[in-house]
Amino acid sequence: MEAHRPSFSVVIPTYNRERLLRLTLSSLVRQTLPAEDFEVIVVDDGSSDGSERAVAEFADRLHVRYLFQEDRGYRVAAARNLGIDAAVGEYCVFVDSGVMLESGALAAFGRRHASTPGPAAVCGYVFCFNEDNEDAALIEREIDYDDPDSTIRRLRERGEWLDYREEFYTKYGDEFADLPAPWLVYWTCNVSAPTALLRRIGGFDEAFRTWGGEDVDLAYRLHRAGARFVLGRDAAGIHVPHPKSQSENMASTAPNNRYIVEKYDTPITRLVDGTHFWILNDLIRERALPACAEHLSTADPAAGSVLVAAAHARDAALACGGTVARWRARGHQVVLALTTPASDEAVAAARTLGVDAADVCFLGDVPETELRTALGKLLADLPDVTEVYIPHLTRDEDPKRRALGTLVTEGLTARGIGASVSVYRYVLPQPAPAIGADPADLGAERLITRDVAPYALAKASALGAYGPAPTPAAPRLRQQLETFWIDEV
Repeated sequence: MEAHRPSFSVVIPTYNRERLLRLTLSSLVRQTLPAEDFEVIVVDDGSSDGSERAVAEFADRLHVRYLFQEDRGYRVAAARNLGIDAAVGEYCVFVDSGVMLESGALAAFGRRHASTPGPAAVCGYVFCFNEDNEDAALIEREIDYDDPDSTIRRLRERGEWLDYREEFYTKYGDEFADLPAPWLVYWTCNVSAPTALLRRIGGFDEAFRTWGGEDVDLAYRLHRAGARFVLGRDAAGIHVPHPKSQSENMASTAPNNRYIVEKYDTPITRLVDGTHFWILNDLIRERALPACAEHLSTADPAAGSVLVAAAHARDAALACGGTVARWRARGHQVVLALTTPASDEAVAAARTLGVDAADVCFLGDVPETELRTALGKLLADLPDVTEVYIPHLTRDEDPKRRALGTLVTEGLTARGIGASVSVYRYVLPQPAPAIGADPADLGAERLITRDVAPYALAKASALGAYGPAPTPAAPRLRQQLETFWIDEV
């Protein structure tokens, strides 16, 4: 007989918040949803307090599992991904430790999913969030920790300490799914989404290693995958006061927002950096900006040339097959420069990437002086090159790949076009550092991950030209992501 599958997997990331974690778990014990209809997955990001012990104390009242990852800095994205991977529920509910859910919250999430056509990304309601914890003493006196339902009821009636996003909801209404950017308010302190869809889009981007932005990034990809964003006012919780700094959080979020801009590079996502979220939808409408899918499928009137310089066509297929398809779809010429001898097989493989046979240049496995000359001639024929992609494994990779990257960047500089060109050393699937590797190990470089979901089939086709992909490449393709190195400015 098949085991009962719970409706929800409640994923709670935590780090040294034993008291707050206990409060969240206590609120889950009180849920009106039958206990067999949900599981709880606590993912510990390396705590050194009594968090594991706290979870164990709830084992007789909740279907709870405790997962642990080593403390290697801020890795909440990786923690939530562990939860997604382990989840057996049809939907994942993400709740922060320190959010006490109303007893009917999980049932309310269920009703919202059931009543929404297609996949839903549900924003739960969160009372008592303070930017700088400025009302902590007042809120602490207001909260009845033994009966959070009564606290939420009073706050609703009095209209006090409402959800921080209430200004957004008041402006656009509770049914905001048809906004051009409804994903801006999907903050994972209390939200839900279909587990299968979360897996299909690759989960959270683990390159986010400081506070802020990883949930908005996930929400954007949910939106692109067809999720409908809805508000669940009855899926409510209380944000229990704890020390935090708004100025520090904003300083942390700023580079993460720039990362989102770099990662997707569409007219809409470019507004994420430096635009208040409450007016971003207004700007999109005022400027008549195209939807991201429309923008990426429309030929770029300023289309130029894109250069991929690789040792083998296979390198290009493994590392940036989706990106090549992305540029081709926008009408750009893609030139593939290979340091291998010419062969019909390589030309055929390049064609699976969407590269025309005439745009495949074989530089040959030649000494560095000859390679420099050949690259110089190639770059002289590409005065309008806008993007350059170069294979990159580690900082101590093999000399030939390192020489290729160095010679390309030197050639761009020598011709005076380097300043106007974006150069990426894309990461091959192995033995590249994992997404989210400690920046301290990467010198002056950082990882950029681009979503290539619309071009996943093109990348799969390119990989198919070489037979089964190596095992380390499989998760990259499954996640439909490509990871690049860029120099920190």
